[in-house]
Amino acid sequence: TPHPLTAPLLRRNRPDTTTLHTTLAQLHTTTNTNTWTRTSVTNTNTTTAPDLPTYAFQHQRYWLNPPTTTGDLTSAGLTSAEHPLLRASVELADGLGTVFTGQLSLRTHPWLADHTILGTVLLPGTAFLDLALHAGNQLDAPHVEELTLEAPLALPEQGTV
Repeated sequence: TPHPLTAPLLRRNRPDTTTLHTTLAQLHTTTNTNTWTRTSVTNTNTTTAPDLPTYAFQHQRYWLNPPTTTGDLTSAGLTSAEHPLLRASVELADGLGTVFTGQLSLRTHPWLADHTILGTVLLPGTAFLDLALHAGNQLDAPHVEELTLEAPLALPEQGTV
């Protein structure tokens, strides 16, 4: 049977190390003299601390790197589109439309390589939708009722589209 002081500490769904250290702390603060060097995370009968890994800790980032810039198109008289994929826009001379432009490549947007199908990198359909929504917002038409893709946009391993 458990010691009367430790009985409330023994609970289900609690990690063993938490139970061990809580029990030892409770015993230490009440009556029992404890030799803390005899406790370990993995084995209570050992007098040495657990070994650390022999390899260097590996640092791996899980967020995207900032994109490589493709230049300033506003110096050519275009207006910045303020979008990561659309670089600039220009109103047509007759005033009946606007053209948005940008460049896509695996060099400037390496995250696109995550959308590879049968060895070919394709621009995801959600990217087309994002482009349409951004252009629509710029032209006071913030809704997309329907978007049909007739052909995928394949990105070359080298070069831009």
